[in-house]
Amino acid sequence: MPNDPLSSGFIGTDIPSGSEELFTDIKELSGHTSGYSRLYQCRRYGKACILKALAPAYRDKEPYETLLRKEFEIGYELDHPHICHTLGWMSTPETGNCILLEYIDGITLSALMQQGRLTRPLARRLITELCGALHYMHSKQVVHRDLKPENILITHNGSNAKLIDFGLADRDDFEVGKIPGGTLSYLAPEQIQKEASWDCRTDIYSLGVLIRDMGALLSDRPLRHIAEKCMQANPARRYASVDELVQALNRKSQTWPYYAGGVLLLLLIAIPVLWPSRQENQVLPDTHTHTENASFYGNTVRSLANQENFFIRQCDSIARLHNPVEATPR
Repeated sequence: MPNDPLSSGFIGTDIPSGSEELFTDIKELSGHTSGYSRLYQCRRYGKACILKALAPAYRDKEPYETLLRKEFEIGYELDHPHICHTLGWMSTPETGNCILLEYIDGITLSALMQQGRLTRPLARRLITELCGALHYMHSKQVVHRDLKPENILITHNGSNAKLIDFGLADRDDFEVGKIPGGTLSYLAPEQIQKEASWDCRTDIYSLGVLIRDMGALLSDRPLRHIAEKCMQANPARRYASVDELVQALNRKSQTWPYYAGGVLLLLLIAIPVLWPSRQENQVLPDTHTHTENASFYGNTVRSLANQENFFIRQCDSIARLHNPVEATPR
């Protein structure tokens, strides 16, 4: 720590030296024990990283080693701010062959939703970020095939989406792993057909399930409408690309204020009309004076005649908005 209290420096931490071991503090991450792979957190030159390796029972066995290598090769070619970076291919005594991955300080989208921290603006931003990542992947003929909230991390710093886990991802030039895969509740129908096939619309279906869950949680009707089109059983009836999905999302996001404004305008028109007519059926005592009548029908000083003139002026104002030439001021 510097002697000068006004100077900058590290507090209570030693700067990592170049003599540190390549990997230190390797420990298996809890909650990641399903399937044939395992995740480990470690430090490399003092920096947090993730290692993805085969479970002990699958090490040095085909086709699992080939699948792990395929995942590395697909991930290593992807470089996008909303995709977890694949940093390299390593081997350690503790893990065997493994993929070195970027460490992301955050929580899964499913945890964020369970904690009640998802808002409408955040949901739309996360969907847009995911679509950006998928657009980039699809342009390289990569299909993720396992989109779900557990495979999307939300960073603590900035609440940005990071797409992870390319264990089931596929690309045109690979011959291994050409079998149906994914999580059943997010699986597109074409993946479980006898002649299974998939393209970018397969990811759009899974993204639609995710959007449906968001829309249900937030009671957001526009999101539910988008999800319905994403989840069409026939791929041809879905959005053709994530770009179309983003355009629909932006249109619906821009439309709802106009609906709210229209409702408010109708109320402004209807209240002056309905309020006097509702009161006309009431019988006033003979003792009411003209001023009392005005107070009963209007805002203390507005008589029936004044209200009628006010309503006419409002109608003319609205008419001028639609046709300034024909509307005649009174």
